[in-house]
Amino acid sequence: MKVRLVDDHRDTVDVLAAIVSDHGHQPLVAHTGRCALEAAGREIPELTFWTSRSQTWTAFRCVAPCAQRAPQHNRIVALIGFVEYDRSDGPVSFDARLIKPVSFDVFEHFLR
Repeated sequence: MKVRLVDDHRDTVDVLAAIVSDHGHQPLVAHTGRCALEAAGREIPELTFWTSRSQTWTAFRCVAPCAQRAPQHNRIVALIGFVEYDRSDGPVSFDARLIKPVSFDVFEHFLR
């Protein structure tokens, strides 16, 4: 399974990519929403993890176009740093919203 990981914190995305690889899946790393959006036309993941913490891009602006390119294949999970974001309704319908810190067991659940 191809798993897109979008996070501008390189250490975090490197750890998540290692977990994805250890589970036999192919990590597709993007350090910005713009990079993820550009890559969406080349490689369609079955699962995407987005962080909403980034100061350099807005997840809602980037997630919707990525989801529209392959809606039947891509489950999108938001990794959220603040509880109040979990209650907000935005223009994007995430398949799940996880509040950081996320345990490895919970993260790994999505890789099964």
